[in-house]
Parts: sequence; structure tokens; C-alpha cells
Amino acid sequence: MLALPAGKVVQVDDISVVIVRFLAEGGFSHVYLVDLEIEDQNIKTRQAVLKQIHLKDALALEKAKNEIDVMKQLTGHKNIIEYFASQIIELEDGNPYNYEVLILMEYGSGGEVVDMMNKRMNNRMKEHEILDIFADVCEAVLWMHSSKPPILHRDLKVENLLVSEQGVYKLCDFGSATTLSSLDSIIVEGKIEALAEDINRQTTLQYRAPELVDVSRRMLISEKIDVWALGILLYKLCYYITPFEENSEANILQVSYTFPKIPHYSPYLQQLISSILRANPDDRPNVEQLKKRVDEMRISPPVPAKKKRKFFGFSWS
Repeated sequence: MLALPAGKVVQVDDISVVIVRFLAEGGFSHVYLVDLEIEDQNIKTRQAVLKQIHLKDALALEKAKNEIDVMKQLTGHKNIIEYFASQIIELEDGNPYNYEVLILMEYGSGGEVVDMMNKRMNNRMKEHEILDIFADVCEAVLWMHSSKPPILHRDLKVENLLVSEQGVYKLCDFGSATTLSSLDSIIVEGKIEALAEDINRQTTLQYRAPELVDVSRRMLISEKIDVWALGILLYKLCYYITPFEENSEANILQVSYTFPKIPHYSPYLQQLISSILRANPDDRPNVEQLKKRVDEMRISPPVPAKKKRKFFGFSWS
């Protein structure tokens, strides 16, 4: 799949854009920075991102349509990359692909969080910076989980976080998003293998909750899979690795991990992570409880306790 040249004009629904430069590629997609050719009163910026996807079959097309539908439903929240327009084109015979999908969305001009982390290898983020990022991500996930029906992201990770020009952290990449009702249709007798295949396609192993790692256990799959992933994301913001890098599946199922000694963060931040990474989904906070706790920590660090206290309703020392 050849990249579009700079200067090429592309029509996305009723919006004309001009390719500025190639940004990235992945699978069957290319991502470009584009200029809006004519100012659109519904779009408050002159630059945007164009995602170009080439697809071969109807199943892949349905997945792309789902991504568009999710973005349409979620757009408007300050911590979610805004959707502008999309177009699906059926390609002519002789083309190696059958469909081309174009999605026009907000440009995170502040860059990617993972790039920001890489630039600070020798000057790791302070605790308040980590909590600022994490609070914005929790806001985005809370918006998703508050949808009717709730939407699960399923691929929450540092690589899917962007920064706006104003320094607002935004969640992107909704290609794996789904509703609980869609998952429920798979989780029936005789469809365990189909569920496992879907999980392998749509999620990243190091961020998978125990109930996704071994579906034969038939544990409840709910919004708590995103909460678990948030715990992994928070750990990675702190330590630049995930807690389950080696022997991942076994360690995830046993929730076996340790905290590096360097860099040093407060025990409260580690307790926050530990309160999320619980094997039983019922023992994890929901994202609303999580956001509330993070906001409290941002306002003022917790006072050290001399005895066991309740953290999200569960005891910790």
C-alpha cells in the first residue's frame, strides 16, 4: 500500500483535505497530517489527522464501521480524540483491496505520551505529572463506560494516549472498542474458542485482565477489564515497563508482580495500583471510584495511616 504524496487533495465526505506529511502506519492503515482546504465552521482547527485503511473482506469492513460508530458516539469529550468525518469507498475490480475507509479526526499536536516518556528516560515524570495524565485517561474511560450501553475500549495502553496543543491528554484508537451486549452474544455455550480468538485479536497481552487470559474459567467479563488495563497503564507511566513482562499469562493469573525500587514513588501511588490489580473483578474499583480517588490524591497526598484503612472499600496497610 503506497503512501499518499504531500500536496494530494483527498475528499472525506464533504470535507476536502490536503496531505501535509505521512505520520505512521500499522497493519493495513496509513496515518497522515492534513490541512483542511476550506475552513469548516464545525471544525475549530485547520489541521487534522487522516486515517486511511485498505480492507479485503466484509468482516474487516464491519470492524472499521464499528470504529467509526464508536468515535461518533464518544466525540465531544475533552479527553477523547474528536471525530470529524469519514467515508467508505468500494474499490474497483483489479485492486488488491475491496474497500478503502477514510477517517478524519483531531490532531494531537502535542505528540504522543510514549514519545514524551522516551524523551525523559533520565528525568522521569514526577508523581503529580503521572496523576495528571492518569486523571485525564480516567475521565475518558468514565465517559465510555457511562454510555448507553457501556462501551469498553479493550486496548487501553500508553501508546494510545495523545496530547493536545493545550496540554490535555486524550485517548485514541477505538478499533477494539465494543459494547458489553456484543461480548455477551459471544459468551455462550460453545463459543469460548470464538471469544478467545476475539480477545487475541483485539487486546494486548500485557494489559489483559485475568478473566481475559483464561476464558475457560468463565469469569464475568465486564467494564472491569478496562479498569485492570488502567492499572497496568498507571504502572507503566511510573516504571516504563508493565508488571507482567515475563511469563505473562501465568503471572497475570496469579497477579504476581513487584514494584521496582527506582524511580521512587509514594506508597500511596503503589497502593492505588495494587487496589486495581486484583484477580477478582469484583474487588477492583469501578472507574468512577478510581477517578474520585485520583482527584483526592491530586489535591493533597493522603495522610499516613497507623493502622489498616479502607481503600475503595477494601483494606490495605
